[in-house]
Amino acid sequence: MSGLVLPPGGRQAQPSEPAFEPYDSEIIQISQVMDRLDAMRQRPINPEAFYQAGVEMFNEIGIVADILIYEAADHRGQLIPGTWIPEVVLKSRIDTKHAFDWDRQVHEVTNDILELGTKGVIKTGKMQKP
Repeated sequence: MSGLVLPPGGRQAQPSEPAFEPYDSEIIQISQVMDRLDAMRQRPINPEAFYQAGVEMFNEIGIVADILIYEAADHRGQLIPGTWIPEVVLKSRIDTKHAFDWDRQVHEVTNDILELGTKGVIKTGKMQKP
């Protein structure tokens, strides 16, 4: 486990954390992993097992992730024993040799692989000359 059990209220974003920009195809895979993790939370599981399973699932799709575990508290700030809340932090791709491929992202967006109904269109906000 990451060894990080955080107090109620969570953590502050670290300025040193680089932004992870997933491709549209990765967004689909990330969503599937998140659905699997949500299903795991529906039955009793300890935080250590959840952490390990989550990190492994993300590794399987080529993404380095960390899972931070927060202790849950009630509205008075009292810890609720045995209750915890995970936060998934996507760090990078496992294969870091390649920079983000904007041509790939354009291809995925113009082919609307997320099925947003915008196939073939990328709105830039710039006016086209007639």
